[in-house]
Amino acid sequence: DNLAGAQSILVMTHNVVLMIAPPGSPVSGMDGLKGKTIGVIASDLNHRVVEALSAQYRLGPAQAHFKDLTLESAVPALKNRQVDVLMVVMPLSERYLSRLRALFPRSAKRLPTLIEIEAAAAIATVAPYYESFDVPKGALQGSPAVPDEDTTTLRVPFYLLANKKLSN
Repeated sequence: DNLAGAQSILVMTHNVVLMIAPPGSPVSGMDGLKGKTIGVIASDLNHRVVEALSAQYRLGPAQAHFKDLTLESAVPALKNRQVDVLMVVMPLSERYLSRLRALFPRSAKRLPTLIEIEAAAAIATVAPYYESFDVPKGALQGSPAVPDEDTTTLRVPFYLLANKKLSN
């Protein structure tokens, strides 16, 4: 919150915000989240993402419910329909993508849906610690491709910071 005395040394990594509707879900866009429960993995770390999405898409407590989940509780929550959509913030690396794929049953006929955050650029303008990012076609699953085309979302850069008073 108070970075006035900090300078950025390097970008360590990027995490990507993924809003995923399980196979067979009627939710296909951010507008479809009204009246739904969104399971947020590691919500204590991602509360600002929830705040940004809630403000942009008017998803206050009366319109949508954000439920705290752990990775372990996500499968039962999806299976028992305690959540309608899952939100994760993670790197797009094979290690994390394989964990994400394991949350959804594999079927060629029923695929999860990656929900586009169309207003990512607008959110990034208001909150400069976010960036608009396009998840490449097939990033979550190759055949059949999920997503079936490049899909816009938010990206969160992680910086290594140092005090401005330190020497080079």
